[in-house]
Amino acid sequence: MGAPGRYRSRYCTAACTNVACYAAFSDNHPDKEIKVAIGMGEWGEEASPEDRRSFALTIRDGGAQYEVIVVDANESPWHDATFIGRMLNRDEALKHPWIEEVFHISDHILEDDPEVKAYFEGLQKNV
Repeated sequence: MGAPGRYRSRYCTAACTNVACYAAFSDNHPDKEIKVAIGMGEWGEEASPEDRRSFALTIRDGGAQYEVIVVDANESPWHDATFIGRMLNRDEALKHPWIEEVFHISDHILEDDPEVKAYFEGLQKNV
């Protein structure tokens, strides 16, 4: 992410099925944001990456509420991770029938993932 300090790339513990999500963040990143990739679709033995799509997000603390921004694939650390499905660009993602579920999953990441919660809670304490 271009800044020194701790950098995490991990599987998120959002309480959803048929989903893989990853988050990357650094305590020293100047923008204090989290990059997220959410891969959705079929994951069974017979499934292939063509059966999935992935969505690139940036999540940041907007003060009164979190800002979840759909970004273009090239802005994601996982833009070339084919196993989570082809990553959609912003315009494709916002028109995709799964976009509401993507936002629902981002809510779970913010509410349920202990490292993501700790990251944002630490930012609020340091303000």
